[in-house]
This record gives sequence, structure tokens and C-alpha cells, in this order.
Amino acid sequence: MLVWTGARGRGKLGALVPFSAPALYRGLPLVALTSCAPLLRCGWEQAALHALLDWFHADGEGAALLEFRGLAQGGPVELAFAEVARQREQLVLASATADGSRTLLVADRKWDELTTGTQPLLRWAKRSAASMLYG
Repeated sequence: MLVWTGARGRGKLGALVPFSAPALYRGLPLVALTSCAPLLRCGWEQAALHALLDWFHADGEGAALLEFRGLAQGGPVELAFAEVARQREQLVLASATADGSRTLLVADRKWDELTTGTQPLLRWAKRSAASMLYG
């Protein structure tokens, strides 16, 4: 996916996000788009992520989750996601992987819009957090 930012006709390519085809997420009844770390234009990180999340909320190929794997812990992409999620009050869950990178799950809702449809995601997050603490 190419993410354009700015006014029509004068926008800049802000990001390249290599999503896989929509698929069920780990056996849950949730459709997800999965990607490795997106390529973000320096200086346009937040604008590109806002544009991406606007598209995801409006259409998103019918997916309820975006999964980003292999983000550098504390790296510029993770920090940009954290700031954009804070600004938008976006539901984002992060988990550490064995190689020290991060996986981010981005839901199609804000924290205050949680419904029974997101309960499987919240159960997964609790299990993931518990396994990091006690595993």
C-alpha cells in the first residue's frame, strides 16, 4: 500500500506498507492485514500514519486489525505509532518478541469504542501480557 499525505495533486508519498492479503488473525474471528515494518518518509511519519489509520477506519479492506511485525523497540516507527495512537486515542497493543523487536496490533477503534466484538482481542492481550510477566 502506498500512503500519500498532503493536498490532492500536491501530496507526497509518505509511506510504503507491504500488507499481506486479509486473513483471519490466529484463529480468532477477526480479519487482519499483516505487514513488516512500514517505510516512512523522514519528517512525514505522523502524517503518513494518520493517513493510514484514516483509511483503515474508513475502509481497511474489511479488516478489524492491522499487525506490524519486526518493529525496532524504541525505533522511529514505534515512536511515531505511539504518538499517533496517543493523539487519536487509538487502540494499539504492543508485545515484545524473542528477538527484541515489537509487534503492534492496531484495532479499528478507539479505546472508548470497545464492544463485545473486541473481546477476543482483549483476551489475547491479557494472555500475551501475562506470558511476558510470568512466562
